[in-house]
Amino acid sequence: AEALDRNVVKVVSNRNGAALYFSRALIPHSKSGEFNRETEYWRHLGLYAFQRSMLLAFPSLPSSHLQKSEDLEQLKLLEAGYNIQV
Repeated sequence: AEALDRNVVKVVSNRNGAALYFSRALIPHSKSGEFNRETEYWRHLGLYAFQRSMLLAFPSLPSSHLQKSEDLEQLKLLEAGYNIQV
């Protein structure tokens, strides 16, 4: 299944559509560690719209542990406290 592919970025979000986390791993992940076909897995397609102020601020944000671990630059924004709507 596509959800198991580490080249496919998955996202979990809150009820308001704000991203909680992005991962190359299977998220949400079951306690048993097994793939559950009844769970909804959401593929993240990286299309972003930024305000000019964010474009200017983004390069100066420090790299984050999660960004480096997952190799996903949007995690740098989440760790810095920014909101990403999905």
